[in-house]
Amino acid sequence: MDVNLNFKKALVLGLGISGLKIAEFLKNEGIDVIVNDYKKEDSFKDLIPLLKEKDIDFFFGDHPVELLQDIDLLVLSPGIPKTNPIYQEAIKRNLKIVGEIELAYWFAKVPIIAVTGTKGKSTTTTLIGEILNGAKIDNVVAGNIGLPFISVVKNLDKGYFVLEVSSFQLEDIESFRPYISVFTNIYPDHLDRYGSMNEYIEAKKRIFMNQKKEDFAIINYDQDIIREVVKKYPVNKLYFSENPIKEYGIYFDKNKLIYHTENKDGFIHPSPNGLWNSVLLKNFMAASLVGLILGIDEKVIEDVGNKFKGIPFALEKVDTINGRVFINDSKATNPISTVSAIKSINKSILLILGGRNKNFDFTELFESIKQNGNVKHVVLIGETKNIMRDLAKSYDISYEEANTLEEAVKRAYYLSDFGDVILFSPACASFDMFENYKERGKAFNKIVERLKNEKI
Repeated sequence: MDVNLNFKKALVLGLGISGLKIAEFLKNEGIDVIVNDYKKEDSFKDLIPLLKEKDIDFFFGDHPVELLQDIDLLVLSPGIPKTNPIYQEAIKRNLKIVGEIELAYWFAKVPIIAVTGTKGKSTTTTLIGEILNGAKIDNVVAGNIGLPFISVVKNLDKGYFVLEVSSFQLEDIESFRPYISVFTNIYPDHLDRYGSMNEYIEAKKRIFMNQKKEDFAIINYDQDIIREVVKKYPVNKLYFSENPIKEYGIYFDKNKLIYHTENKDGFIHPSPNGLWNSVLLKNFMAASLVGLILGIDEKVIEDVGNKFKGIPFALEKVDTINGRVFINDSKATNPISTVSAIKSINKSILLILGGRNKNFDFTELFESIKQNGNVKHVVLIGETKNIMRDLAKSYDISYEEANTLEEAVKRAYYLSDFGDVILFSPACASFDMFENYKERGKAFNKIVERLKNEKI
C-alpha cells in the first residue's frame, strides 16, 4: 500500500546496520532525522561523513532525553532495551514509537513469510528462500538474517518477503502481519534482557497476533508450549514433527517425510547429502510446509534438500584434516543450541565451549554432555571458563582450558583421533573475544585453514 508518513522529525535509537538504513529511509521520505547511540563518536568515524552527506543529525556517547525536543516519531533499532531513558521519556510524552520491522511493513506490497524461534531461524529462512528460488517465485530474504527489511521493502512488487524475525523485533510490532508464520522452537535465551522465560515467550508469540483465518502458522509439534501458545489465534495451523502426527503437517517416518495438508497428501525423500543431521532435517520440514502451502511441487522442494549444505556458522562442515571433521557452530550462542548440536552428531566429539555469559545456567548442558556419552573431551575458552571448569569437574568430564580460540582448536586437534568431530559450538555470546558470532565463526574457519596448511 502507498504510505505517507505524516511526521516532521524522527529520532532513531541505535546506529547499527538497521539504524543506519532506518535513518536513510526516513530521510528519503522527507523527514528530518537525528540518530543516537550510546557508543562514542570514535566508533562511528567511518559513518559520520555519510551522515553529514545525507544531512542526518547525530548525537553519540549518551542518551539525553533532550533529544526528544520537536520529535514526533521515535524508531527503535532491534535490541534497544526498554530501560533506555529516551524510550521511557517518549512513552511519558505519548510519542509515536515503532521498530524497524513495523515501519518497513507499512510499505510492503507483497505477502510476508516470517520465521521466529530460539534456534534454526536463519537456516529455515534460507531454506524457504531457496525453495522459492527453485520454483522461480520472486522473493527477498531479509530481517534478522542480515539484510534489514527497511532497506529492501520497496524492491519487490510481486512474490514474497521471507523474513527472519527475532524476539527483539517482535516486541515493537503493531500491525505487522505475516501471511505465513513459522515458529521453529522455544528454549531459554536472552535472559539477560527478559526477566523470565514467560516474558521471552510473550515476545515470541507476537508473531501470531495479527494473523487472520486466511493466514497460516507452521508450528513445532514436538514442543507442547508452542502448540498451547498458538491455540487462541484464528489461523490455519500446520505442524512439523520427528514422529507421526494426525494433524495437518509433515513428519519423519522410515527415511521419508510424509505430509498431509487440506489440499494434498504425499511424501518427500530427504537426502543425507544436504540434510546430514536431525537439526537441519527439522528446519527443512518447516520450510517444506511453506512450499506446500504455496503450491510448490514436491520435486522442487526435494531438490533443495538434496543440495543444501547449511548456512555459515550453523553446524557448518568446514573441512576434514587427517580424518578429523571440523564443524563450525559459532551461531550456537545458548546452551540448548549446543545440546542440539551434540545430539545431532553420531560420532566422537571434541567440543570447544565458552564465551560471554547471557545469564545462563549451564548445568543442563553439562548434564547432557555426560549423559550423551559421545563428547570425549571439552576445551574451554572465554569468560565462562571458570563456571564451566567447575561443572566439568562436578560431572567428571575431561577438559582443558585455552586462552584463545586458536589455542583451543590446536588442543582439540592434538587430542583427537581419526574419525572424530571437532565441534566449535560455544553455547555463549561472542562479545568477550569477538564483535559477533560471524566474526567468531570466520576466525574459526581461518584457524582450521591454517592448521590444514600447517601454518600454526
